[in-house]
Amino acid sequence: MIDEVKRRVSFYDLVPEKFVKHCSHYDLYHCPFHQPDRTPSFAVYRDGEYEFGYDFHDNEGYDIIAFYQEYYNTCLLYTSDAADEL
Repeated sequence: MIDEVKRRVSFYDLVPEKFVKHCSHYDLYHCPFHQPDRTPSFAVYRDGEYEFGYDFHDNEGYDIIAFYQEYYNTCLLYTSDAADEL
């Protein structure tokens, strides 16, 4: 179930309003954790089927599950239930 969510859901699905620019192997976003963010400081790297987000403010990395948990302040149990809605 977790791998399916990681393949099916992208960071863009969760925070499309923060998207700034698409590059060859990564996308740049305004940081969803730090407001206001005048320059893009959150990068999403693609590695085959999966994405990995990196917050340059806090030097924190996120897969889509960890990002969802942090952004929506929830735990994995609720995240699994919410994945059905995505």
